[in-house]
Amino acid sequence: MKLEDLFAHSDEKHTGMDDVALLRVGDTSVSATTSRWCSGATSSRTRASPDLENGSRWLVVPNGFNGPSALVCGPRGEAELEVALRLIVDYTREPRPDYEVRWKSEDGPCARSLAAVILEGPSA
Repeated sequence: MKLEDLFAHSDEKHTGMDDVALLRVGDTSVSATTSRWCSGATSSRTRASPDLENGSRWLVVPNGFNGPSALVCGPRGEAELEVALRLIVDYTREPRPDYEVRWKSEDGPCARSLAAVILEGPSA
C-alpha cells in the first residue's frame, strides 16, 4: 500500500494516524464502490491486526489455516465479503474447501467456508 492509496476514497481531513497504520498491512485493492481491501501477508509482521478494525473497517481472518487476512475498508455487505474471501483464496497456498474464515458482525462472530469461492475457480 502506498500513501496515495490512503486518500483514494478519503480526503486528508478524514484520514488519521490509524489510517496510516494501513501502510504496514500489505496489498491493496480498490473496488468501483467506496470499499478498499487490504490483504495482509501470513507473517505476524504484516498480518492485518484486530487493532485496525473500527466502525468503517472490518477484518476477515483465516480460522485454523495459514493464510492472509483481509481488512475491508468500507461497508459490511455480502459483495464486500465475497471480495475479501476471493483475496484470501488467491493468496493462500493450496486453499481447501473445508478452510473457514471468521469475522465480527454487528450480530456477533461469523464464519464461512471457502468452498464456494474455490468452486468458482481462479479470479480473472
